[in-house]
Amino acid sequence: MLVYDYTGAGDVDSPQAFQFTTWDPTATSDMQALADVFDTNHNGKLDSGDAQWSSFKVLVTNTDGTTTLNSLAQLGITSINLKPDNTQAVLADGSQMLVSTTFTKSDGSPGTAADVVLSCDNDGCLTQRTTTVNGDGSSSMDVKAYDAGGNLAKETISTTSANGLTSALQQDANGEGIFESTQTQAIVNNGDDGRTTTLSYTNVVGAHVDRTTTTRSADGKTTNIDYDLDGDSVIDQHESRVTNASGTTVTLTDLARDGSSIDTSVVTTTADGPCEDGQTISGQQQWHADRDPE
Repeated sequence: MLVYDYTGAGDVDSPQAFQFTTWDPTATSDMQALADVFDTNHNGKLDSGDAQWSSFKVLVTNTDGTTTLNSLAQLGITSINLKPDNTQAVLADGSQMLVSTTFTKSDGSPGTAADVVLSCDNDGCLTQRTTTVNGDGSSSMDVKAYDAGGNLAKETISTTSANGLTSALQQDANGEGIFESTQTQAIVNNGDDGRTTTLSYTNVVGAHVDRTTTTRSADGKTTNIDYDLDGDSVIDQHESRVTNASGTTVTLTDLARDGSSIDTSVVTTTADGPCEDGQTISGQQQWHADRDPE
């Protein structure tokens, strides 16, 4: 977990250390707060060019429950991209991933970071967790929460394949024994060493609610995301993110059912910070004045 050691004493228990919106109450997410407050060189990244870079650290939870505070340099992390995509997911423990982004290591390899809302039980339920290794090598985790009367209050079952490339998460939100929603994730390692991840949601009758397909290049510099927003197997929106030495360009296109473009917005962040954004409406390109991120 990324934390801000703002006192320099290694004390990261207060909300100011991990809830970055406390530093920017106008921000709608921690990722936005990082960009608004701590990206002091305005290059769209958290890196050594930012004033507080050395104060950011990673709190690692060890297998025995203890924690270790590591500097980003110790982990070989050289930058964190603060221009996230809109990939969302629900984790097995009920935590929610709001957006996803990438970070870069000193050897040039990319990694994945996310803005996550951690789950907690405010109802005082007793939680019982059972993990099973199935005959095909996959593993299942069944998490049941019981109320004070011993009644099942809610349940989640997550199943992950032996190779870790596919997973499914079923949720029963009220303990009725009916799984109202299922989230599935399928990862494909492409021939060019890139990776394609498909995240799908289905409702209680198994009908698709929405689907997101994300393809990242091996170097993490190119990401393409297709959004099926209503589960009808038609791509409603396409997002493209391309990073090179000069900066990052994000293109978001709304699509008609026949695949044609309805409108397109483009945001380019140059390496030294200035941005220019534009919008294409009915094929007409309209550019706004250059601006610096606020």
